Amino acid sequence: MLKRHLRSYVAYQGDIATVLRNGCFSILLATELVPGDIVEVCVGSKIPADMRMIEMLTGQLRVDQAILTGESSSVEKDLESTIATNAVYQDKTNTLFSGTVVVAGRARAVVIGVGANTAMGSIRDSMLRTDDEVTPLKKKLDEFGTFFWLRLLLEFVCSCGL
Repeated sequence: MLKRHLRSYVAYQGDIATVLRNGCFSILLATELVPGDIVEVCVGSKIPADMRMIEMLTGQLRVDQAILTGESSSVEKDLESTIATNAVYQDKTNTLFSGTVVVAGRARAVVIGVGANTAMGSIRDSMLRTDDEVTPLKKKLDEFGTFFWLRLLLEFVCSCGL
């Protein structure tokens, strides 16, 4: 089950990015992004890394970040920094999160986190660290299985006269 969740995580990562390097825009694989890269995003773009907005190229930017926050509608992003010290993802209105999708507008943002150093990477890592919880039913089934095999072995030994 964990492998299925990890495959789902990989599916949400952006594949490519329009990056400003050496004064020119280039299309690069998202895996080639590094913190400090300037990335341009527009409608339909899957955000390739965690990024902080630096320039609005249209009147507004809206992002569907349901995969991360569970919000049922897209959220508006802006250039204002969040001042709260323990801000949750929903409060970070100037941050674009890896794996989310732009549904309206166009903007430029600076990469602040890639791979495991993103919000989605943090979720992935916490999934890897969790152990499968043994439910009461699983415990009882394990006990029954052990009892069943011991009894079967005992009956076999008694029937063979060993």
